[in-house]
Amino acid sequence: MSTFENGWICKNCWKPNREQDLRCYRCKAPNPAYDIVTQVHERAPRPPRKPVLGPALSRSRAAVGRAWTGAWSAAFTGVRNVFAAIRFVASLPVTGVRAAARAVSSAAIATFRLAVTVVQFIASAVAAAARAVTRAVVFTAMLPVRLVAAVLRSIAAMARSVGRGFSQLALALSRTLNYIRGRLISLLQVLHLSGHDGRNTPHLR
Repeated sequence: MSTFENGWICKNCWKPNREQDLRCYRCKAPNPAYDIVTQVHERAPRPPRKPVLGPALSRSRAAVGRAWTGAWSAAFTGVRNVFAAIRFVASLPVTGVRAAARAVSSAAIATFRLAVTVVQFIASAVAAAARAVTRAVVFTAMLPVRLVAAVLRSIAAMARSVGRGFSQLALALSRTLNYIRGRLISLLQVLHLSGHDGRNTPHLR
C-alpha cells in the first residue's frame, strides 16, 4: 500500500491520507491527530470587523462610492446613447433606400393598375363599337329583306281579303241562283198542274 510522507492511516477504511487532510479522502472520517479545539475554533463564526476609519471618513467614502457609481452609470448611458445615435445615422441610408424602394414599387403598381384600367376601357369601347357596327351592318343587310317581307305580308293580306270577298260574292250568287231555281221549279209545277186540270190559274207570289 502506498503511503504519504508524514501521512496518516484511516482506522475505518485503512486508506492512506496526507498530513494536511482533515478527513479521510475515501470514507470522510476525521483525522484523529487533528486538534478538536482548533477544529471548533476554525468552525466558529468570526466577529464582524470594526471599521478603522471614523464616521466622517465612512460617510465621505460612501459619498465617493455613490458618486463613482453615478459617474459610471452616466458614462454607460452616454456610451449607449452614442452607439444609438451611430446606429440611427448608419440606418438612415438604409431607411431612405427602403422608403424610396417602397415609393417606386407603389408608383409602379399604381401605373400598372392604371394601364390595366385604360386597356380594359379601350377593349370595352372597341367591343361596344364592334357590336354597334355589326348591328348596323346586319340591320342594313336585312332592310331589303324586311321590306320585301312586309310587302309580301301586305299582298298576302290583300289576297286573303280579296279571296274572302270573292268567296262571299260567290256564296251570295249561289244562294240567289238557288232561290231563282226554286221559284222556277215551283212555277213550272203550278203551270203543269193547271194545264192538266183547266182550272183557275194560280197566283204567282
